Amino acid sequence: MLRFFARVWAKLKYRFDLESEAAVTEINASLAENLAKERRQTVAKLRAEADTIEKRIEDYCAKGEVFPLPRT
Repeated sequence: MLRFFARVWAKLKYRFDLESEAAVTEINASLAENLAKERRQTVAKLRAEADTIEKRIEDYCAKGEVFPLPRT
């Protein structure tokens, strides 16, 4: 009788461990997905800022303005 309960307990514990591991994996996957979305938004924002800066530099160069380089 004790062996029967031990087997049932072992099976239930095994399934519980698998289910809890699956839940943790799903949580980690959703977290990674959210972080990736945030990073994509940040990259898009930084690229837009870089494009703006490059355009301003091209405009200044087209006007013929010269900027002295700092000497070290």
